[in-house]
Amino acid sequence: MSLYTYVVLDNCNANARWVVNVPTTNDVLLTGVSIPAPPEAVVYNIQGSGRTITINGIYVEGSILAPYNTLYQNGGIVVGKVVVGDITKSLNFDRADCFTPHA
Repeated sequence: MSLYTYVVLDNCNANARWVVNVPTTNDVLLTGVSIPAPPEAVVYNIQGSGRTITINGIYVEGSILAPYNTLYQNGGIVVGKVVVGDITKSLNFDRADCFTPHA
């Protein structure tokens, strides 16, 4: 995702569902602006294992699926569900159903 600084989406179906697959061997930094869709319609699927997903000053409007990775929330808010292997720092989730499958 480091190749893209932003994406402009025009004339999208308001009922569309988004799955953003991130097939990387590097750590992931989420910053900037989320996809302009309802949070329940977006899933960020961080593939692989051993990554650190850093959230820094962004409202992540969608769910994060990264069961074999670590979440580090330095700033911002997650408006969605979170499924990760570990959380090293968290600030604010707007859903009560966060889940760490390996705990």
